[in-house]
Amino acid sequence: MHQPNPYQVARRTLRFTGPVPSLLQAVARSGPLYVHARNWMTELAAIVPLSEMVDDEDAKSVFFPENGLHLSLAAVEAVHGVEIDYRTRQALALEIATHGEPRTLSVVAIPNISEMEHFTRCLNHHPADVLQEEQYQRWREEFIIRPVICPCCQAAADERRSYPERNPLTRIFCHAIEKELELRCGLVSPVVGFTTWLKPKNLQLSNGILGIIADDGRSMLEVDFGVCHTLRIVCVLVDDERFTEMILFDSLGNPHFKIAARGWEMDAVWRGLCG
Repeated sequence: MHQPNPYQVARRTLRFTGPVPSLLQAVARSGPLYVHARNWMTELAAIVPLSEMVDDEDAKSVFFPENGLHLSLAAVEAVHGVEIDYRTRQALALEIATHGEPRTLSVVAIPNISEMEHFTRCLNHHPADVLQEEQYQRWREEFIIRPVICPCCQAAADERRSYPERNPLTRIFCHAIEKELELRCGLVSPVVGFTTWLKPKNLQLSNGILGIIADDGRSMLEVDFGVCHTLRIVCVLVDDERFTEMILFDSLGNPHFKIAARGWEMDAVWRGLCG
């Protein structure tokens, strides 16, 4: 996405060669971690303690059920451990790459919040090759892929990015900020999923990107309006609780992101804001 992330790559990089599930299971025990998931439309991140991991060998996936986090192991193409600067302080990150995306899922140990020694020990004990920073940066530049769309769809995407204030999603988040609503936000894709509750406080629009910061400062969201082609609102039951859910699709009809609010009464409110 176009807005700066709270951390940047620096210093030493490890390219892990051992099994991914054992590495994820080990670092998950490092206390609260900064979990950051990405797809072409959305970035969603939150500081959360990870639940016990479930390794589904039949599905070739790992799950952290309480966090709504899952990763397709079959889609993983590379796993790196990097030393980074997190808000000017040194931190550590585990970065998992899938086709065309070097950081589909990042798991970051944060100073004064995470158990840094445990996280570091897990990374250092996992089989890995050492890369120089130049090697890693060159690999990232060559690895990354961005979607290519037809000229007609590109023109429509450019228009959506040019007028983000007109997008119904902007109005919905403005309404949530005004009413102090907590929303369940979920990034979805065939390779990674992540869900977290977020009470939006600050909204920014920049270069066609909607940026949201939660009121507690522990979670964030970005949505690229150029990729967000269609919205659909549905009423659903989750464990017998009523939710109004909005699903965001790209121009090919693929879902990328969901937001949900408690209660079916939000259905009429959100449809009115879309109008």
